[in-house]
Amino acid sequence: AKPERAKPAKVQQREQRYADAREARRRRIEYTHARLQNMTLISIDGGSSDELVWPTLTLPNKLLKDNQLLHYSSTDLVDLTMDHRAILWCSQLQAVLAGAIDTAVATSYDATAAQKAQQGQSKKHKPSMDMY
Repeated sequence: AKPERAKPAKVQQREQRYADAREARRRRIEYTHARLQNMTLISIDGGSSDELVWPTLTLPNKLLKDNQLLHYSSTDLVDLTMDHRAILWCSQLQAVLAGAIDTAVATSYDATAAQKAQQGQSKKHKPSMDMY
């Protein structure tokens, strides 16, 4: 049997830098999850016609937990693909999203109010999302 040779110093240094970078990324993600636990991100892509921003770039890679991300494609919402700049100008898309956000806020409020009522705390007025 051959005796095991030590890895060259450059290989060891590269492996150590890689391990350090992975650990730093893990700590950043852990920190981000802790700081952004009460936030939900709504991300929209323009579909196959969006040559400005590829759909894969509209998803934050592990930045948020799965239950904190709502991702939609314009084709899911209005049955059209569109350029990324057009997403902001599409009133039909804005109306669908405003309704979804209003429903999410109302649902969240109702769940929180029910928990507080069980605990004997007073209710506050219900927030609403207004469309510009």
